[in-house]
Formats: sequence, structure tokens, C-alpha cells
Amino acid sequence: SKHSYHGWKVLVNFQVVSESFEIRRAELDVLQHLAGVCDLYVLTQVESDVEEELVRNACEAAGLFALGLNRCKVLFCSTRKGKEAIGRQITPALYVDDDLATVEYLAAHLPHITLVDTSLPAAPIGSAEVSSEPAVHPHPTMQNVMVSPSLADFFRFLTSS
Repeated sequence: SKHSYHGWKVLVNFQVVSESFEIRRAELDVLQHLAGVCDLYVLTQVESDVEEELVRNACEAAGLFALGLNRCKVLFCSTRKGKEAIGRQITPALYVDDDLATVEYLAAHLPHITLVDTSLPAAPIGSAEVSSEPAVHPHPTMQNVMVSPSLADFFRFLTSS
């Protein structure tokens, strides 16, 4: 069904959807939607308390807390190992990250992962042309990993298929 992900526990790496601690316009709608219909977690690898504050402020400015994101589910770590440990501990139905090493590690432990690769061309909106490489596609070697140019592209793919 189109909304089979409603109620899912979804863990999104903040780096995937932001630039200089601001949520990218293109990712705002999908994050707001997920905050309302999913058990959303936001995870960020940071280097200081100041960076933690910037992430919280970005979530606040995007209206994510008002829409249902629990403040306790905005999580922080300082290393990739920490991110991997949190990913395993939360055991989300869907984990979203742009770091291949983290995805390779968590693919053995989690059911569904989206690897965001921003070097991929985004899906042209409303285009009937089918490119040789679909914007969202299964990872060639990891069965439970989908590769997508963005979080928004992945959820467009999910709701259209």
C-alpha cells in the first residue's frame, strides 16, 4: 500500500537532509511528513555542544517538534562507531544515511536501509523518460539497501511503487 511506512520507526542521519546545520528545502516536506506519521529519530555526529544546539534549532525551525518529533529522539554521537551503536540499539524499520561504511556495517543488523548518494541525478519530476539508471535502485551487493539521490526521492519512490 502507498502508506505502508506509517508507524515505522525511522532513523535519519541529519547530515543527509541538511547543509551547514540547516534542513535543505527539498527535504523539508518529507521530514515534516515523517515527523507526523512515523516514530522518527534524528541522529547526528557532532563535534561540540554548540553543534548539538544547532541541530535542535534546525529541527525546531522546521516545525518537527510541533509535528510530533519527540525531543528525546534527537540523538547525538561523536564518532562513526557511536552512530553504528545507536543504529543497532534503536533497531529502526528504516535507517537512512549517506555514509557507506556505516551502511555496510548496519546492513547486517537492520531490515531496511536507504543509502543516500547525492552524486546521483535526482528523479525528474513528472518525467515519462526512463533513464538507464533509475534514480532509486537496489544496492548491487546489499539486498536490504536501496540507493537514492535524496530522502525525498526515496519516499516519492516508495509511495509511487
